[in-house]
Amino acid sequence: MAKDRRYQKIQLDVSQRTFDQLNRLQSQIDASSRAEVVRKALYMLDWLVSKINEGSEIMTKRVGTDELVSIEFPLLYIHPTERTSQ
Repeated sequence: MAKDRRYQKIQLDVSQRTFDQLNRLQSQIDASSRAEVVRKALYMLDWLVSKINEGSEIMTKRVGTDELVSIEFPLLYIHPTERTSQ
């Protein structure tokens, strides 16, 4: 019988470049582990997808100006049928 776990374990195979990126991000955000980096990245992606589904436009403000620039996410395609209705 399988143990009831609060957490599920996953294993990822990544390229050296991705592994280096994960380590760099761990240091930059002062994460206690690479798993924490992945959890935070998933949280942020979930937030981003939910905002796009709501019809929001994600923008950034340039430092020292009032200029707003729309951020595009070309690798993030959300199928129209998956978007929540307004």
